[in-house]
Amino acid sequence: MAFIDGLDLSTLVETCDVEMKKATGRDGRGAIPDSVWESYSAMANTSGGMILLGMEQLSDHEFRPCHLANARKMVHDFWCTLNDPSKVSKNILTSQDVAVQTLPGDIDIVVIRIRQAARQDKPVFINGSPFGGTYKRLDEGDFHCSDEEVRRMLAEQISETRDDGIFPGYGLDDLELSTFNDYRYRFSNRQPDHPFNKMDSLDFLRMLGGYRKNRQTGEEGLTLAGLLMFGKLRSILDCLPNYVVDYQERPWEVSEHRWLDRVTTDFTWPGNLFSFYQLVIPKLFASLKIPFQLESSTYREDDTPVHKALREAFVNMMIHADFLGRCSLLVVKYPSAFTFRNPGLFRLPKEEMLRGGLSDCRNRNLQKMFQLIGLAEQAGSGIPKIFYGWNSQSWRRPDYEEKRETNETILTLRMSSLLPDDVVAEVKQLLGEDHYQALTQLERLALITASSEGCVSHERLTALTPEHSADISLALRKLTQRGYLSSQGHGKATIYYLADHPPICDELNYSLPVTLPPLHQNRQVAESSPHSGTSSQHSGTSSQHSDESSQHSGGGSSPHSGASSQHSGASSQHSGASSQHSGGESSPHSGASSPDRSGQTPEQDSLVQPSPVPDLKPIPRVSIIHNPSLLAMAEPARTTTRLQQTLFDNIIIQLCQGRFLTISEISILTNRSENYIRNHYLSRLCRDNGPLRRRYPTLNDPRQQYTSKDEPPPSHQSS
Repeated sequence: MAFIDGLDLSTLVETCDVEMKKATGRDGRGAIPDSVWESYSAMANTSGGMILLGMEQLSDHEFRPCHLANARKMVHDFWCTLNDPSKVSKNILTSQDVAVQTLPGDIDIVVIRIRQAARQDKPVFINGSPFGGTYKRLDEGDFHCSDEEVRRMLAEQISETRDDGIFPGYGLDDLELSTFNDYRYRFSNRQPDHPFNKMDSLDFLRMLGGYRKNRQTGEEGLTLAGLLMFGKLRSILDCLPNYVVDYQERPWEVSEHRWLDRVTTDFTWPGNLFSFYQLVIPKLFASLKIPFQLESSTYREDDTPVHKALREAFVNMMIHADFLGRCSLLVVKYPSAFTFRNPGLFRLPKEEMLRGGLSDCRNRNLQKMFQLIGLAEQAGSGIPKIFYGWNSQSWRRPDYEEKRETNETILTLRMSSLLPDDVVAEVKQLLGEDHYQALTQLERLALITASSEGCVSHERLTALTPEHSADISLALRKLTQRGYLSSQGHGKATIYYLADHPPICDELNYSLPVTLPPLHQNRQVAESSPHSGTSSQHSGTSSQHSDESSQHSGGGSSPHSGASSQHSGASSQHSGASSQHSGGESSPHSGASSPDRSGQTPEQDSLVQPSPVPDLKPIPRVSIIHNPSLLAMAEPARTTTRLQQTLFDNIIIQLCQGRFLTISEISILTNRSENYIRNHYLSRLCRDNGPLRRRYPTLNDPRQQYTSKDEPPPSHQSS
């Protein structure tokens, strides 16, 4: 079996789904390292991946294969340990998933493919205990799962449905009767001869799964499904203090008017899920520029594939939500996009979910309630229906994103063409027709996305194409090696942009400009009066794993550190902080804020936060980081992991001779992390009468550059 035939190993780097280990053992012939089991647990609990044993790390981004003489024995030892329950909780692999791969030169390595574990098998843990022995994969590192994450996986493992729990003492008095009667009216209109129509309210609710009696304990009352679907808001909040549902219509521009319309849990409407659906679905459909279709030669079909896709996305958000989580259900409508966010991750592997045919709904009673009035199905066809509806208009592929750090799922539906004709023509002109035609479809998509959106990332391409993650990594690597793309960042946070076309600062965080609220604020909003919200700055989340000695060094901000607008050109103020964009003009929407339908003003809202102030740090210049003379000057630092301090000092001083360099450029040229360069060299070389000086007087100026002291005094103009 050849797992990696045709794959250029020089293009492989450690990513969220690829882990490489030398694994030569004490005798140099090969042995299974203990860290393999941490990676096995992490990949099984996350999104799967591949482990290569016999890959020696030369630098942060370079590996080479080394022969494992004991490769066959290593495979045998791997299976023995994998099937030892005292070491590993669950074997989820088959014999086809582990093999010895012989590379050119008769070099044997071991390749292990790990698929994502089924919900019923999670958590996959090691050393006999789920608490402390469960790992997750973030960027190219394996990290312990928190106790809360482990408990969440254990709860998902044993619960086929999460919405059948009984709330003793909750009955018909806790229902919003207007909502309940609206549902019964819709049900009877759709199925006028159904026997449920002759039942009284309690029996009807019982048949829906909204009321239940435990035959063993005798307890009875509303179920979670019944309370959520038809309950009074106060009754829901008594059981679920973090419950918030929120709809917002926003302009693209970041402005003082952060939304045009809003529906949230402010006690001005019933507040349950069915009322939320009835209020919001017309708003989602409003102004949709989709032509009507003919069902036959006579009848006009008002319900187009796009309408069906939006309705399916909206209902899916509710029936798959983890209502015991801590973030709100959020729907955001933009002029050219929609986003749907719910607490809870996928219960099926993403590939199976997109393929369709399987259903593993988190709230099966809610699903049944929507199904009985024609708004949901149980055939596992919901996600394919969303993709079909968007594909019918040749729009960009829907983007499903799991945020494991915050236990939430976000679906983004963009009403824009995947391959705009003008951008395709621009890329063809840039590369030349022959070079463009020689590219694969995936490589073309990467270049076109980089051109149209300013930059592209591994995560962005994953959302745009069904191609395997390893193939996407390979395509980006090849385009970079050929000089078509340049890159900035490291690991999962790496962005790629057209060579010699560095993105402006706003494009570094180029995802859809939906700024999701901090989790801890949801409860405050749910329990406050309509006028009591407080505004706070949404800071996102940044994670660094910058240990110089670790092969799992991340060295960069988390890719989930917040979302910023892809549209630049306006300068706006948020909470007193100024955001500078390329246009330099003030927002046309600035001025006094106006109240929304609940009476709140945008300043009083604690759910919607402004986008982060953009990073003004300059992009590394292609002319610098690819300069042959500078690369030759820095060669000893790039090829040697340990270098005498005086030699490294001289290399940095020579690099800065006659020019100003940023810390990013020095980092790339010397193959060291920015933190390492800053802490061990620059701060010392710039002290007192040191050989280097800074271009800008403020130490932490994001534009900071360095040069040798014998250069003429600099002007304070950005280069």
